[in-house]
Amino acid sequence: MSGTWVFALALASVFLRTRTIESGEAATPPLESGAWIVASEGPIKGEWRERLERAGARIHGYLPDNAYLVTADEEALRSIEASVPHTILTPYLPADKRVSAGKAPDREFLVVVFDAERRIEVAERIRGIEGCKVLFDTGEIVRARLTPDALDEVAGWKEVAFIDLSVVNESRPMCDRARLPEAMDLESVWPSGVGEPGLTGRGQVVAVADSGLDGGDLETLHEDMRGRVSRVYAIGREGDWSDFIGHGTHICGSVMGNGAKSGGKVRGPAYEATLIMQSLCDERGGTARPTSLWDLLWQAYREENGLPGARIHCDSWGSGRDDDAAGAELLGVYVEDCREIDRFTFEHPDLLVVFASGNDAVDLDGDGVVDPDSLNSQATAKNVLTVGGAESARPAGVTYGKVVASRYPAEPVFGDDIGKPCDGEHLGMAAFSGRGPCDDGRIKPDVIAPATMICGPKSSVMRRPLKGAYHYKNGTSMAAPLVAGGAALVREWLEAQGTSPDAATLKALLAAGARSLAPGQYGTGEWREIPATVPNAVEGWGMVDLGRSVGRKGRQLRVEDAQVLAEGETATFQLNLEAGENFFAVLAYNDAPALLAAGRQLVNDLDMCVISPSGKQIWSNALNGPDRLNNLEGVRQVAEESGAYRIEVRAWSIPMPMAETLTQGRPNAIRYSLVYGS
Repeated sequence: MSGTWVFALALASVFLRTRTIESGEAATPPLESGAWIVASEGPIKGEWRERLERAGARIHGYLPDNAYLVTADEEALRSIEASVPHTILTPYLPADKRVSAGKAPDREFLVVVFDAERRIEVAERIRGIEGCKVLFDTGEIVRARLTPDALDEVAGWKEVAFIDLSVVNESRPMCDRARLPEAMDLESVWPSGVGEPGLTGRGQVVAVADSGLDGGDLETLHEDMRGRVSRVYAIGREGDWSDFIGHGTHICGSVMGNGAKSGGKVRGPAYEATLIMQSLCDERGGTARPTSLWDLLWQAYREENGLPGARIHCDSWGSGRDDDAAGAELLGVYVEDCREIDRFTFEHPDLLVVFASGNDAVDLDGDGVVDPDSLNSQATAKNVLTVGGAESARPAGVTYGKVVASRYPAEPVFGDDIGKPCDGEHLGMAAFSGRGPCDDGRIKPDVIAPATMICGPKSSVMRRPLKGAYHYKNGTSMAAPLVAGGAALVREWLEAQGTSPDAATLKALLAAGARSLAPGQYGTGEWREIPATVPNAVEGWGMVDLGRSVGRKGRQLRVEDAQVLAEGETATFQLNLEAGENFFAVLAYNDAPALLAAGRQLVNDLDMCVISPSGKQIWSNALNGPDRLNNLEGVRQVAEESGAYRIEVRAWSIPMPMAETLTQGRPNAIRYSLVYGS
């Protein structure tokens, strides 16, 4: 075989969240000004996009497959119909703009407009509708309470792009053995005391958005973090960033606490890193986060008063399962928050955003196996590093069934101690850890870390007083900061080699180094916990292992950071292997934000294939062909033959390229990172 990539082209279809449009059923109606869906005859090329724009269309985003959502006047539409090749040209209907009216008569919604300049006008019109109330508006977003009748009316306005269920007020927090080899193996990358410098997080800045930090006073801060907080923001309570909940203090310590109060025993991975704290806690203990997460990320990212901004942002909160009428309707859904996160990180590709996968996994059918589809909404963002939770090796003395019998009614989960493996030997998942897949089929979480009985610093102003300087907490909230701290160590390692890395490089290295925990703690029979195929929607790529991620333990590791690929191009790399040798290759890139109306969220599609010496094609993510869903994909296998293996990265489609300032001036291109070795 020559190794040539072979693709099968499907019939032209556009996949929305509400419907599928086939080319044969999309006859063009009378052309009228407004929003339209126009599809290319194949993968979108820069030349076709330019013809659309010359015709007078304003492109608002990509729709799968091979289509744009545009606004255009009648003259532009006539020009498109006559001079731009297309398979579909059809109106974007009011019914396409929303998925659900919710289960309450006046749910809170985010009304997204096409043009920020029309936001104020739209907000005023909503205020004029009986029973509706505008709560906040910013950028392209109006946050409002809408009645069911108002939903229909507002969806019909030409200025409105989409109406999404708001998760702003539904965001809530998700509540020392990680250093061991069976966990994240931090000891192999920390200073050893025998001449090797090791990694400590020195020079790295990590932002944590959470409930606050200790007593809210830099002078009397918990000793584990004192002197390493560069700036603080009191978002939830003006002038007050104290932590009476205790969640944020624990999180910060799990990132960068140095263990000063425990003789170094209890410390975070990046124990010499610097912290930026964004306190979100309001007076009642709720999460008072900004409506736009772009604003939250920019506040932490930017330089201020000569102090550098963060390049890692840790978030242990989110919107998941409610036990009231809202139920699980937001689990696994790509919401406006995801679009804002993806937009910011596409424009600032050196910021890694880490989100906990959530604590909403359940066994509702009572078969003793935790159900899929329980991801915290924000954790479904494409460019986020989503972290699930594993059990640690510290018994809690309480089982899942004793804590929440309604969620885990059957064995073996019911009787499993939340802090130790059920079989006493094999590490497994925390039963509550949010699992994928995302609603469009993408694989999340990306990696996992310990999430039960995690010891961390205690806030001195907690309303529930506890003795001592530390306390234990459970939840993927605890796993996410451990990984954020680990990412800071990986970033420090790359900077020591002269690289200021993209977030995609950190993501690829953490995935490449992760260890699968399959089959988990319940064996390989009917209660099997973790699939054999990696990556999977239970553990992603597996347990973070810092030693493997930075090339310790005899690993051969090659890193291609911030590479640029333009549409239609293929980049080739080579790896020489012996038969029987383990090898890996992981591709990651920050993708453009998806439209909320899209049925699938991948916009720019890069593909990776490993080609053996004899020409056998080995596709990413254990598939039989190109991955059309994920922007994190890879191969982890044993070489079947000796010789030179080619790793090919191809730009299949780039409908929404990066700014040319980010691609070395090259048009119709995006950046990607590749990690490979043996």
